[in-house]
Amino acid sequence: MNPCFEVRTRIDYWKEIYKIMTKNLDFEFDELFEHSRNSLGSDDTERITTSGEHALEIGDEGELDPKQSKVNLDNFSILKLIGKGAYGKVYQVMKKDTSEVFAMKVLRKDFLVKTKNVEYTKTEKDVLRKVRHPFIVSLLWAFQNESKVYLVMDLVNGGHILFHLREQAMFSESVVKFYAAEVVLALEHLHNLDIIHRDLKPENILLESSGHLVLTDFGFAKEFVNEENKTRTFCGTLEYMSPEMIQGNAYGKETDWWSLGILLYDMLTGEPPFRHKNEGVLQQKILKDKLRLPNYLSVDVHSILKGLLNRDVSKRIGNGPNGIQDIKKHPFFKVINWKKLLNKELDPPFKPNVPKGKLDISNFDEDFTKQPITDSPIIPVLTRSQEKLFEGFSYCRTPTDHLIQEEEKQEE
Repeated sequence: MNPCFEVRTRIDYWKEIYKIMTKNLDFEFDELFEHSRNSLGSDDTERITTSGEHALEIGDEGELDPKQSKVNLDNFSILKLIGKGAYGKVYQVMKKDTSEVFAMKVLRKDFLVKTKNVEYTKTEKDVLRKVRHPFIVSLLWAFQNESKVYLVMDLVNGGHILFHLREQAMFSESVVKFYAAEVVLALEHLHNLDIIHRDLKPENILLESSGHLVLTDFGFAKEFVNEENKTRTFCGTLEYMSPEMIQGNAYGKETDWWSLGILLYDMLTGEPPFRHKNEGVLQQKILKDKLRLPNYLSVDVHSILKGLLNRDVSKRIGNGPNGIQDIKKHPFFKVINWKKLLNKELDPPFKPNVPKGKLDISNFDEDFTKQPITDSPIIPVLTRSQEKLFEGFSYCRTPTDHLIQEEEKQEE
């Protein structure tokens, strides 16, 4: 079986999301350590902090700030557990020297080796290292110790689009237009870097306190995808998978545009267009069922959904000679000023309630945030050959890297 193979249905998600509130984030499992290191025994403390040889290594990808060349677990205080999935956990953490608050994703090395997911985890890191965009989560540091790998990213604590969507049942066309436009800009940036996301869905879109969205979870992302170099991997969330992926055909960036169409339909109606509890039946629906568009949706919505959800890849909007410009110039987006949107000069339709700023955890599920942070059990040490799989993992983003470096020409 392909190690990237992972399929979830929306029913699977409801079982997981409302039990443990996440998605198929490429998180990992295993408790991290006590919130206060002082409460640990000396043996535990040594095990957790023995990271000198694996702290940011000179020669790893990314420029190293000399002041931060030794970033490791000791530099952070763990505040709360805020996310958990089949592959790991995410914590709210505070950097001790600056009191800045971030999200830390933790994955256990032995599990990654066992499930053959080391390369996919490294790919996620490499993708996040490359992107610089206001609507894509930023990776600040990546490091490791003898038992785990860590990705430290911006904390985005306004909640998932999915949960805001479920509170309102469905969004208005004006709200969907705004969110969809920001997703288009995020995908445009990725595609210009020959990266495809492959798991676009409401669960993977977060809201900042400002109301702007952030695309996250790059566990299924694929690099170096272009007209000459496509892929056939079957992965992601089934309701959002494109027909060409299900059929096992070679596919590229157009698969993300299909997922965007499913996303629009989901936000506008409250559920994806093709649904069934049986995965085989669901696949056949995606491949053959007629797209049924509610009458209450506008003509422009009907038009863009038909364009994005065209099973003929050659005719799918975004995949023609004009590429993404056909999407941006579509009548559905006629009121969008793309340059102002990129610069965050347009007011979002909704601002989540985050009264405590970055320390606020009210938009995370209490099933996570009320869990105690416990110390990690002893984890078997990897063999030397297994440890070599994690060479080159560490990374540090320099202060200037925080600046948005959007070089693409944006139209008014």
